[in-house]
Amino acid sequence: MKTIRTDIDTGSTDFGFVDQKGRACGYSWVIQQVTSDQPTVWRELNADRTGYDETVLFEANVPYVELRSTPSRDGHSYGPSTKRALVATLEEARQIAVKRAEASRKRDTKKFAEFNKEPA
Repeated sequence: MKTIRTDIDTGSTDFGFVDQKGRACGYSWVIQQVTSDQPTVWRELNADRTGYDETVLFEANVPYVELRSTPSRDGHSYGPSTKRALVATLEEARQIAVKRAEASRKRDTKKFAEFNKEPA
């Protein structure tokens, strides 16, 4: 199997506040164009849990866009996993990255509010 990946967008955002250890909270992403000589397939456990149902997302040799994104601390990936999304266009991937970054900012704002209060 031959797969070609080309970075077409990378970025990060700093939320402007810190976690309990004083690390800057943020979010980062990489968007790549991917072309494979094999179909890109989504596998999902079937209803009776005896096997997998497969859905072809992209045919062989049809370029698609993959977004990988993750929360960050001090500009470095943070957390147990990276979220992925496979879409047809760069614009779709960018929209998903913006939504994920905003959701992460909201979660972290609540989670670390006590560490980011203004001094009295």
